[in-house]
Amino acid sequence: MVESQDRETVRALLESVRAAGRSALTAPEGKIVADAYGIAVPGEELAQDVDEAVAFADRLGGPVVLKIVSPDVLHKTDAGGVVVGVEGGAQVRAAFHRIIENVRAYAPDARIDGVQVQQLVPPGQEVIVGAVSDPTFGKVVAFGLGGVLVEVLADITFRLAPVSADEALSMLDSIGAAEILCGVRGAAPVDRWALAEQIRRVSQLVTDFPEIAEVDLNPVIAAPATEEPGPVERADATTPVGPPNWLLQSTHSDGLVRLHNHGIEDVRYDPYYTRLAYSTVTRPSSSESSYDNSVIVGDDPSRTDIAPLGAGDGWAASRHTVGEGVRVTSVVLAHGAGEVRAHLVTGAAPGTPVRVTGWAARAGVRAELLPVLGLTDSLTGVTGDGDTLFVALARLTGEPDPVPLAETVTVHSAGAGELRVRWSGGPGARIRLDGSGADVVPEVPEP
Repeated sequence: MVESQDRETVRALLESVRAAGRSALTAPEGKIVADAYGIAVPGEELAQDVDEAVAFADRLGGPVVLKIVSPDVLHKTDAGGVVVGVEGGAQVRAAFHRIIENVRAYAPDARIDGVQVQQLVPPGQEVIVGAVSDPTFGKVVAFGLGGVLVEVLADITFRLAPVSADEALSMLDSIGAAEILCGVRGAAPVDRWALAEQIRRVSQLVTDFPEIAEVDLNPVIAAPATEEPGPVERADATTPVGPPNWLLQSTHSDGLVRLHNHGIEDVRYDPYYTRLAYSTVTRPSSSESSYDNSVIVGDDPSRTDIAPLGAGDGWAASRHTVGEGVRVTSVVLAHGAGEVRAHLVTGAAPGTPVRVTGWAARAGVRAELLPVLGLTDSLTGVTGDGDTLFVALARLTGEPDPVPLAETVTVHSAGAGELRVRWSGGPGARIRLDGSGADVVPEVPEP
């Protein structure tokens, strides 16, 4: 959630705009709002004269974009108030003067506050993230393909605000050209998690401030993911594994590894969380949603170096770093309606608190999460002297199961970072985790 001081910054700004009799924010004011809510925007400065513009461009480095800043000019391109790809003092000076001349000719009475000098973002897929006020439904967040052709393409999807992180992710797959985000003709897939966060934060902004009638971030450059997961060659690959309807999904875009037990067509339309979905997710729970499998170490919620480690017949593994050098290696082993979740914490000081999170129940869905190894009934524990293993059982079903979860599987510790798992009347496996990876070796029960 956004801290109160951030909301106060936005509230003070909106009050000053309202007091000035204006109904729209300038670009620098928009950046203040974006920064307050953690909405990513390029680096920028407001130049009052041409010398400042040259200095700011030099400070930002590389090519920049120059844009007119005027409360009376909302459509900058139409006014000739935008010049892209300007580099070097001479080009900046020429572009600055050209913008001022164009706007003076377009709107002679317009108040000009200056020229915005903005970092030029590398090329990428252009999308739009926004929000509008619907007279019937209230605040609605929007996502779709963006750029200058947004009105022509009209490929946009909507959700009621605020949206959770999972709902924001689902929006990426709800547009007609969703496959473009996965990478086509050799293009890299976009960073889905970063893009979904933009959507979620915009939705929270308009929820907190219903007086904001409209937000329009266009274009948003959906950059490629920076993480490079190992075992999956194509981003957002959905591959059948194990028993019928078991699926694995691993993505370049957000570094998450997921297992699902519903059909492949369901994944096409809802690839994240549905009525019977199981996942290993190496990112922290958000306040809006706890439909994930995460281990929280200490008080630092940060997650870096997220990457899948591998997957096989009914299992998936991933790892990430928490705070300063604490490594978490995770394995989910799934069978039927149940999972064994194992998390090895490496590099944490002895006595560091650990908490395992899981699903919260939705309507019609039964959630269950039980501690097995290293955890108390409240799913909390502490690290020991060295690598520490934490294990839990999980199940998410739509109907009550006749057999209690604890009776569906047996789990035995087989040494440091090693487990032996046997499903009742089903297969087993040996799991080995260390700070660098994970191995899962299936064990077929004897007849």
